[in-house]
Amino acid sequence: MTGLAVLIVEDESLVRMAAVDGLRAAGFDVFEAEDGDEALAVLARHPEIGALFTDVQMPGVVDGLALAGCSCATRPDLITVVTSGRSEPSAGELPPRARFVAKPYHIDAIARLIRAMA
Repeated sequence: MTGLAVLIVEDESLVRMAAVDGLRAAGFDVFEAEDGDEALAVLARHPEIGALFTDVQMPGVVDGLALAGCSCATRPDLITVVTSGRSEPSAGELPPRARFVAKPYHIDAIARLIRAMA
């Protein structure tokens, strides 16, 4: 499935760059943001984005869980994958269709998961 647009939200630049490169190599159109506030602006400007891949802990007002909840509330068809290396969110903290993947992850597994959720 090429052409699916994914927004990657990660505050650690090297981790974000690796995810961007990996998902582009897997055939996805990729947008990126370094925090939740920027991600909300990117989502508002780009309705073609069909998937969100976000870290939980980020600086700013909107963390990854809040971003996932807000985004899924306004765009229920948005494929959402949440990641963290610190703690796993409880089922009630994730939007109904969102999935959690612990860090460290392999980017090929993320690509497969996004395709499976599409």
